[in-house]
Amino acid sequence: MSDDEIARRRALTFAQAEGAQALPSQLQRSEVTQELRAVLWSFIFDLLDKTSHRDTYTYVGTPWTGVLKTVHIFHNHLPADEFSNRFKDAVVPVKLVFEKGNYLDIYGWLQFVLRKKPSAEFSKQLDLEAALLPFRISRDGR
Repeated sequence: MSDDEIARRRALTFAQAEGAQALPSQLQRSEVTQELRAVLWSFIFDLLDKTSHRDTYTYVGTPWTGVLKTVHIFHNHLPADEFSNRFKDAVVPVKLVFEKGNYLDIYGWLQFVLRKKPSAEFSKQLDLEAALLPFRISRDGR
């Protein structure tokens, strides 16, 4: 085996290399696999969790409190007084987008948030996750 063949084989799971499992393929534009949902949610949850702080309850921190409140009002069209920055309350609607939403819900949420620029880390790390996306989301949310 040449070095190129060995490198390609190392990128596959054992089952894929043996032909027992299909090789990864490009997703269709409207396709959202369970793997994509899980990876994107893990990414978002980790960012929210990193900013959280504890008091009597755990709260979403800066800049995510502002971003999620903006999503709540201007993307989800819900009353401002119903927004809570308690971590458990704030995470539920976001998780539902990634767990149950269709491709329009998921990519619409990501685009809206990217346009609000919560952090350079968010857009930079999203680039790393983008290999799973069926199309490109630019850093400026276009």
